[in-house]
Amino acid sequence: MRLDRLEVRNIRVLSEADCTPGEGLNVVVGANGSGKTSLLEAIHLLGSGRSFRTHRLVELITRGQSWLRARGDIQGEDGAAESVGLERGTEGLRIRVAGQEVRNASELARRLPLVVITPDSQRLLTDGAVLRRQLMDWALFHVEPTYLGVLQRYRRALRQRNAALRDSAGPGALEPWNQEVGESGAALHGLRNRFLEGILPLYGQTLEGLISMTVDIRYQPGWDT
Repeated sequence: MRLDRLEVRNIRVLSEADCTPGEGLNVVVGANGSGKTSLLEAIHLLGSGRSFRTHRLVELITRGQSWLRARGDIQGEDGAAESVGLERGTEGLRIRVAGQEVRNASELARRLPLVVITPDSQRLLTDGAVLRRQLMDWALFHVEPTYLGVLQRYRRALRQRNAALRDSAGPGALEPWNQEVGESGAALHGLRNRFLEGILPLYGQTLEGLISMTVDIRYQPGWDT
């Protein structure tokens, strides 16, 4: 997938900007405060519906303005072009794909997969397992069509089970949710395990080439299987 054209309006210091990225590697250069990071945030908006710097989109709106917009043309793997866009204004967030308004930002992610590498990326190694699971979930979302449904099923069952525990529900009320957590959790583990079996050897080879050390990377689930 490739971003062929980008249109930016009222995103931080970029009141109006249009660009056509090249097919290969693109390098953005400029003075401090010229809008390099703002441009990257606009691209991230197109691929996720959010910024990689803040959870509040209103903070991205150019000072003195009441709305922002990012729009782009994306060329898919089959060569077909499709327009995507996002606008945040006084009426809230609006997302369009191929001229049609959609409700979920996941529709953007399906069309423009993105990975942001920043100085904070080292937290994947130094912090807990949550960030590593999030990265794995992001990757599986793009390569396994059933993954999102399985993940949502597991999270929903886990919330219901935990709510029943807080309410001191009896065994009869807990059993259906225990079963659902077990079944969906096993399905989730299976998808993650198959995915990682394919890519972990590649990660190991890449790291060994970078640091000249033997690297052993393993997937450790949170329960015994």
